[in-house]
Amino acid sequence: MKFVNFWQFWLYLCIPLGMSAESKVLIFTYSYNRPDFVRIQHDTFKKFLKDPYEFIVFNDASTSDMNHEIHRTCHQLGIRCVDIPQQIHLQPYLPRWPGESLNHPAVRNSNVVQYSLDTLGFQHDGIVAIFDSDLFLVRDFSIKHFMETYAIAGLPQSKENNGKHIEYLWIGLAFMDMRKLPNKETLSFNCGIIDGVPVDAGGFSHCYLRDHPETRVRHILSGIRSPFEWCDVCRSAKITPCLHNTQALITSGCDEDQIEFIHSGPANCEFMEESIFFHYRGGTNWDHQSRKFHDDKTAILNKYIHNILTD
Repeated sequence: MKFVNFWQFWLYLCIPLGMSAESKVLIFTYSYNRPDFVRIQHDTFKKFLKDPYEFIVFNDASTSDMNHEIHRTCHQLGIRCVDIPQQIHLQPYLPRWPGESLNHPAVRNSNVVQYSLDTLGFQHDGIVAIFDSDLFLVRDFSIKHFMETYAIAGLPQSKENNGKHIEYLWIGLAFMDMRKLPNKETLSFNCGIIDGVPVDAGGFSHCYLRDHPETRVRHILSGIRSPFEWCDVCRSAKITPCLHNTQALITSGCDEDQIEFIHSGPANCEFMEESIFFHYRGGTNWDHQSRKFHDDKTAILNKYIHNILTD
């Protein structure tokens, strides 16, 4: 039997190992205000993801106009779009602490991820993947292969306070094999306070992993973040982008398109897991950047995405 590439060969091997080639990976993302990112995710999954999958957009727009724009984009692309009931942001959907704002970005993020798991994810007989709204797959990748012997995977995070140390999985990129997670409905990606330590969105995955030490966890690699491998001269002078770092970027695993992108000067972004994933960062503009900041950054991103989709 002839195989076109490695991924086809790997899927063939999965069948006798008991992993159904028909079991689709469910991919969840959460769109608040950037329907253009939905299109980029759709196009990059279509090119680079080497598994059968279904891409589902949870529409968390807070205005009717944006809700319509997200639905329109999903309809054009043939993507399933599920509305997040905005009532969950008006009353505690997850446990909250006195004084917490119900519309803090971390609280809102925790709510929508948990809602997607409660309503669809925990019922899936296979792998569920959570992607932040501004996180993109930019190289060939198989989630099934990555998760072959693991129950859950994510980018490790940690917080400390008064000598106490809390480790957990980031909410923006996580894979869960629902067939392997014990008591899966108890898994929470809430934010809040654990043993006196404030934790960001995803922090309460710490409690699940603490209570189920038998669960096999795979850590996603953090990678590189802007200002991306500054040379000593540019670091001292705070010059960005640094154009003297090509060899350092190659050593870090970047390809030609990624190096061109980095040398174009995008701010506040990162590559993860050997440059397989790209995170725009701050896509919902929770940190209140200017319109020009995002227009410039998006133009650089769009050129990079165009290049990798047409290579």
